[in-house]
Amino acid sequence: MPRLVSSTWGPESLYGRQPDLVRRLRAELRLDEYAVAVALHPNTWSARSPDRSAAGSTRARDRA
Repeated sequence: MPRLVSSTWGPESLYGRQPDLVRRLRAELRLDEYAVAVALHPNTWSARSPDRSAAGSTRARDRA
């Protein structure tokens, strides 16, 4: 069952307040039953360094 995490950008956004949300979802959901996709606003890269944003998503992806 797919799940989508979508966020706007900035410090008050979902991703700004909970940057580890994707990692937590992947840790708590049964990956044989759920798929997690992330759609971040393009300005996320300007509010956070690309390396920092990519590192968070890579750690979550690599856990699979």
